Amino acid sequence: GTSGSISCVAAISIPDLLISEVADPSDNADARFVELYNASPSTIDFATSTFYFCRQANGGAWLDVQLSGTVLSETMFVVAYSGIYNTAYAKTADQVSGAVTGNGNDGYFIYYGGDHTTGILVDAFGVINEDGTGKDWEYLDSRAVRISNRKAGGSKGNSTFNAADWSIPASAAVADMSPGVKEGSQSLP
Repeated sequence: GTSGSISCVAAISIPDLLISEVADPSDNADARFVELYNASPSTIDFATSTFYFCRQANGGAWLDVQLSGTVLSETMFVVAYSGIYNTAYAKTADQVSGAVTGNGNDGYFIYYGGDHTTGILVDAFGVINEDGTGKDWEYLDSRAVRISNRKAGGSKGNSTFNAADWSIPASAAVADMSPGVKEGSQSLP
C-alpha cells in the first residue's frame, strides 16, 4: 500500500522586543531617541536575530535600520538620533541612527527577519500609513512612555497601536526623559 506523508513546519520563535519610550524633547531635537525593551528571558544578539527599527514619516516614506549589538534580558536598548544624546543624557546610546527624526507625528515600528517590506511586524508605536498629527499617539515636543502591556500570552509586543498602553504628557524636555531606565509607572513584562 501507499503511505501518506505528514508535513510539519516549526513555529518561529521571535524574541520579545518592544518599544518602551519615544522621545521628542521640547528643548533639544538632537536629543531624540527611541528606547526598546527586551522582554525575552535571554539576551538578543542582533547578529543572529535580525531586527529592523523602522520609522514612517507622516504616514508616508519609510526609513529602515537594521539593529546591531546585543540587548540583555529585561533591559533597554536605546536608538538615538545623534551623538548629542550622549551629552544631553550623560549616557551612551546603544545605536545612533538618523532614522530617529520623529517630530511627534511619525510612527516607529519593530520588524523581525527583515525590513518593513519583508519582515514580521512585532511592535508598533503609531499607525501605519497615518500621519500622527492630532491623533491619540501624537508626541510633538514630548515623549510617549509605555505604561502597560496587557496583551495576554505569546508575544508581548503589539502590532496594533493601543493608546491606553501609553502615557504622553503635553510637553517634555530632556530633563523629563528616562532613556535606558524602567520607570516606576512602566509595567513592562
